[in-house]
Amino acid sequence: KTMSTTIKVSPTVLSTPSTSQHVQYLPCTIMTSGTTEVEDRFNKFTETDPNTSVLTNSLRGYPLEGKVMSLPAGYTGLVVEGTKAGLTSQDRDMRATASFKEMTYWNYDRVPGEADNYQQAMQWVEVANVLHGE
Repeated sequence: KTMSTTIKVSPTVLSTPSTSQHVQYLPCTIMTSGTTEVEDRFNKFTETDPNTSVLTNSLRGYPLEGKVMSLPAGYTGLVVEGTKAGLTSQDRDMRATASFKEMTYWNYDRVPGEADNYQQAMQWVEVANVLHGE
């Protein structure tokens, strides 16, 4: 039996995308399922270089450099939550808690660029559109 994952998305989630300050990719794993005050403990310390638009901050003493990145035209990102299934063949139900058109992408101690896995993956979206588009 193959496992299927169902993602439930309400129209409200899709019609009100989150801002890039709300959706952030950090180059780390945080082993908690709790909440924190991201605005007070992280966002308010973010600085922007006016010449390059590069963002700087730090997490647990490690310097971060970031950039606001838009998803390709026609795409919407989803923040989903659900239970971890592990290596099972059980079906899973998840729900979208937020949508986004842009996010803040962070690297440790280097400016995000074309060598990053995320940006390389987004280039494949463009290639696929050229090859299979209308």
